[in-house]
Amino acid sequence: MDRPVFKVALFAECVVLISGIGMAPPSGMGGSETSEYSNKYFSSKHIDITIESKTGKGIRIVDDNKLLSELIKDEKNDIFKQETDSLNEAIIFELLNNEYTSVDSLCSTFSMSRTSVLNIIKSIKNDLDNHNISLASKPYYGYYIKAEELDIQKYLYNLLISLPIKDRCRLYKIEEKEYAQFSEKVLTTIKDVIIDVNDSEIDTILVWLQIINVRTSHSKYQEVHIAAHKTSAQYDLLADKLIAYLDNDLDADLNNEKQWIIAILESFDHENDYYDNSLQIKDDFLNLIINTIKEKYDMDFSHDLELYTSMRQHLCALLKRGRLGIFSKNPISDQVKAYFPLPYEMAVEIAMVIYKEYNILINHDEISFLAVYFHLAMERKKELVNKKNILVVCPTGNSMSQLMVYNIQKKFGDYISDIKACSISDLENINYNAIDYVFTSFPIKSKVPVPIVYLPLEIKDTEAESIRNYLNKTNDGYSLIDLTGPDLFFNEIEAKNKESAIHLIINKIQEAISLPEEFETSVLERENLFTTEIDNYIAFPHPLKVMTNFTFMSITILKKPIIWNSKKVQIIMLGSIAEGQGEKMKKYYRQFSDLITNADYITNLISDPYYETLQAISLEIENKNKQKKI
Repeated sequence: MDRPVFKVALFAECVVLISGIGMAPPSGMGGSETSEYSNKYFSSKHIDITIESKTGKGIRIVDDNKLLSELIKDEKNDIFKQETDSLNEAIIFELLNNEYTSVDSLCSTFSMSRTSVLNIIKSIKNDLDNHNISLASKPYYGYYIKAEELDIQKYLYNLLISLPIKDRCRLYKIEEKEYAQFSEKVLTTIKDVIIDVNDSEIDTILVWLQIINVRTSHSKYQEVHIAAHKTSAQYDLLADKLIAYLDNDLDADLNNEKQWIIAILESFDHENDYYDNSLQIKDDFLNLIINTIKEKYDMDFSHDLELYTSMRQHLCALLKRGRLGIFSKNPISDQVKAYFPLPYEMAVEIAMVIYKEYNILINHDEISFLAVYFHLAMERKKELVNKKNILVVCPTGNSMSQLMVYNIQKKFGDYISDIKACSISDLENINYNAIDYVFTSFPIKSKVPVPIVYLPLEIKDTEAESIRNYLNKTNDGYSLIDLTGPDLFFNEIEAKNKESAIHLIINKIQEAISLPEEFETSVLERENLFTTEIDNYIAFPHPLKVMTNFTFMSITILKKPIIWNSKKVQIIMLGSIAEGQGEKMKKYYRQFSDLITNADYITNLISDPYYETLQAISLEIENKNKQKKI
């Protein structure tokens, strides 16, 4: 919430609690401005609260459902979390870039109590341990870091690359204008050598140069141990120029840093990948990827040459970045996850294949890049006409049946693989295993095991279009409601965190269906590798691998939201997909995307957490999708 709106909301809360009558608006805001500003905010959140303003009487809040107290509490928690994250980042910088850091100095710098500082240090220590960085302490001196210089720099990179420019500058302790000038200088210099460098790659080198600048400006800097390797003269010169832009007072030998900068720059140059055998993506690995998707999702991309070529080039660059331990930032990764959930899940499968084959664990941003390739492949697959085998039935002789065949081929030839004709009396002798539809202009009383399409002898354009759509129709599969019966819809669960929520939900699921013993362990393993939280208060946890021979989806509306990984979550869709269900899940994932990207649907489910609400939403999504097809 914007701070001015938050101030107005707090004020409005005081109006209700203290007097219940109209009072003057907050300082600096008129009554009508206060009402308009606040009402716009409440409306955007789909919260039934309004602020009224009357001349001579002031402002008053209308909150019949007593929703404001919960809203204030949530917004306070959000702001507290943002401030805590900023403090964590600042304290990490102090710990990593000073020889010793005492608790007292941190208390003084950040105006915090010893207890608060120690709690933050405890959470930081756990995170540092996972990145080969030890946080130790020495009596009378304070905390100090034990780690290789390159591990420290990689940790800082992964911290900074996800932050906006203003937060980076806050940590660098430089002005945004100064950073902009530095960025422009670096961009111009790099583009003189690497013409097709993209924004994400420029951002990578900018962050790394600033990290080197910060690290080499402190006495705690250690030389980076990187073996020199043969490189082109242009990259050697470019690295020299970039290093020269750094402004530090420490007389450090930056030759090893230069080697690291050269390695990063070379990872941007994709033209040489095809001449370096160590960077080649072998056909066996690409086939492993395609087969993994086919086995898990029942989708065959083996004939998609565009997917093969584009994926090969992308994976080559990705593995180069992965070997360096640096990953690109995708500014729309959350949107990709929300709007393309099925391609994103395919990309997660490939991330696990990469981890198994190369011991490189890629992050959410890199997974979202891979998801786009699968989304495009699915779109191309949609454009391919699924041709059908047609049986034309005509009771009036060979000439009339040939006329019908001719007319049908003329109108629908692109949709037909094979077409045959027969009389009504021959229907009993037909092998329908090779027939998709029966076309006829005459009533058929016999029962046939395939759909019958009745059409006039003269087919009008409007009728032809309707039949084309019918021929191009495939088995849509599961809708949003199909996988969630009333016994898998929960609204009474209260949880403290992600782990307790998963545990409680799985216990509830097992009251309705039987799950394998290791199901919960597999769900938690999946979460630890790649979190399933997305925007709009939703998470969709599921096992790391196929664990059931049936497909289901439970939906839980928690009584109160929890922090999942870094986002707030209140709706949890926990399920399992059986092997080979990919085609049937296409429709589900489309409707799932419609649900999670619609704020009204989320608000309705949270405010009215009942199965009937889910049914109504599912029906509305179904009808909207039908209208789109028409």
